[in-house]
Amino acid sequence: TAKTMFPASSGDGSSWFKADAVDGTGAIDKTTLAAATKDGKLDPDYVYVNELNIKNDGKLKVTNIKIKFLALADASDYARIALVPKAGASSDTDVVTTTGTFASNVYDNQGESYYPIVSATASTAVSSTTITCNNTTEIDVPDLDAGKMAYYDLYVWFEGQDKDCKNANSGQPIPQLRFDVTGDPVEE
Repeated sequence: TAKTMFPASSGDGSSWFKADAVDGTGAIDKTTLAAATKDGKLDPDYVYVNELNIKNDGKLKVTNIKIKFLALADASDYARIALVPKAGASSDTDVVTTTGTFASNVYDNQGESYYPIVSATASTAVSSTTITCNNTTEIDVPDLDAGKMAYYDLYVWFEGQDKDCKNANSGQPIPQLRFDVTGDPVEE
């Protein structure tokens, strides 16, 4: 189902902040700045967080694996997705990991750059380092031998520091995202 979202921003995917927009500028009203939490947890009205894990349950190695996400272009101009590779527990011998940070794994439909909010303190709220979005909708996954997995953290939010993020647009739905996973089995 579609998820109704309000603007939020983060530089690292760990700490999230919300504020009113200064309409049309891609900036925040620092007097309204607050942490995007509710009852001590991340407020799901501001950011959706989950996992997207890929497992090869077959008997053959699979190569050329791609995750393609659909419906992002149908969302607002300031909708964002981050799909961040992550490691399993230290005891997991079946997990294949790739490197990546939140900032280098942010996607939108325009490939724009923005300065994320990194603090709830007005004087240091906005990062001096930009995040440049990827506008591809297809992500490469490492080759997976039989029984191996690749783990990803998934974030979906409205970027409050995007120039198209206006207060009048708050509370808009993001359509249900679909993820198609494809790959080529390899006979050995």
